[in-house]
Amino acid sequence: MPLSEILSRVGRSLKAKNTLREQMLSEARRILKLSKESIILTHRGRLKAAERRLEKAGSLLRKTLKQLEDSPELRHGGAMFNACQEYAEAYVFLRLEGEGRFPTPEEVGVDFQAYLLGLADVPGELRRKTLEALMAGDLKGAERRFKLMEEIYGGLSTLDEQIFSLVSGLRRKCDVVRHLLELTGSDLLVEGRQQRLERALKTLEKHASKLRRKTG
Repeated sequence: MPLSEILSRVGRSLKAKNTLREQMLSEARRILKLSKESIILTHRGRLKAAERRLEKAGSLLRKTLKQLEDSPELRHGGAMFNACQEYAEAYVFLRLEGEGRFPTPEEVGVDFQAYLLGLADVPGELRRKTLEALMAGDLKGAERRFKLMEEIYGGLSTLDEQIFSLVSGLRRKCDVVRHLLELTGSDLLVEGRQQRLERALKTLEKHASKLRRKTG
């Protein structure tokens, strides 16, 4: 085969690959955007709207992954992998807030690595919800989310060391989660003490009021 024909064939293949890559980058950005919007809506308590964003992101994700089946370097590359992580985070967070359960990687529709890294980002969202609950005086709601944070950290921490070597960035994310747990635990302790003090003062005030009426 003449060299010119070989190079022509190679050129056509690479151009097609580049077209696919550009399309993947565009779709990955849309998946990221929709996933982030779902997280924001979940924080606002607009779970149905968050679900709709997630459904759009999921449909686009599945379609794009199918298109990349013959291009593993694009399917598992930086942009698409990051989109899968963000989608996994949004999916797990919404299920925890709306249904109180952890979805499986198969339900989410991403590979195990993206699932683990997305799961490791969820405690950051849970901490924010915990602080919001504390500000609203909802100590039980705050404690429920803190327990979920603990469950995620405890589960990830028990993974085999080989898993951490296979999933780049997971160890660092676990360190961040541990720090968030320390901060959130401290916040809960302070708020718990404050609420107990307020209840004690109210009880004391009632007794004092009754005593004043009796002696008055």
